[in-house]
Amino acid sequence: MAHLGRSRVRLHDFGVSVATNPQRTVLLSTDGSRTTEFQTKLRGTTMSFGLKTVVGLVGLLGLAVPSLVLADGSTPVNATAVIYAAGTEGSVASSAGGTVPVGISVSGDSSITFSATGGISLNNGTGSNFNPPDGVGAAVGSSSETGSGSISGITAPNAGYLVGVFLAAGGPSGPAPTALDFGSTSFPSLSPGLDQVFFIGDGLTGDGTGATQLFNIPTGATELFLGISDACGYNGGPSCYSDYVGTFDVTSDLLTYP
Repeated sequence: MAHLGRSRVRLHDFGVSVATNPQRTVLLSTDGSRTTEFQTKLRGTTMSFGLKTVVGLVGLLGLAVPSLVLADGSTPVNATAVIYAAGTEGSVASSAGGTVPVGISVSGDSSITFSATGGISLNNGTGSNFNPPDGVGAAVGSSSETGSGSISGITAPNAGYLVGVFLAAGGPSGPAPTALDFGSTSFPSLSPGLDQVFFIGDGLTGDGTGATQLFNIPTGATELFLGISDACGYNGGPSCYSDYVGTFDVTSDLLTYP
């Protein structure tokens, strides 16, 4: 199993976006450029602050300051990566004609954001529709997979989109959770459960555009796996991965609350 590398950085090395809600403070990296400017959205108003000001503001509001952890470079997610073969379910990959998905350690982290690029084809040689991480341009307008074992299925627009699943230390267990049905993939944030496959796409609210989406890590999760959800005919259990080609390049920002 391959893992994304990551490294801890100082908050003032990167521009961050600070958003508050009743539960927590969330810090997101913006464009990765070196800056001491921060943005915070309070009561619908966006303001910019220097480092000293935002630290003072956070202290004044009594908010916890998370650590920002960045992935060290990008990791390819192959088109044949069977999301249902995550963790202890590796045998599902061979029966589906694919490979095991890539994993990220998320122990002790609170939230994660993604940036994904690249393209894959789920019908190589029989149409060869290449699609980006959001699945736009795939051979079908929607797909619905039933999952496998303790890992849920997923329904979402298009096909061939990047997905993820959080697992606890012991791997998938018990009955599979309810399959998520993404009538829209423009959500600002998402809180999937353990063993529940969820849509990631390119990590933005639009296809290649929009705001960064925030994914909250469920309690008890130790690993996140990245892969593709698909089936023969784009519906049913995991299958027909053998003729898939291409890769998505994925980077992630992990956010930790003390």
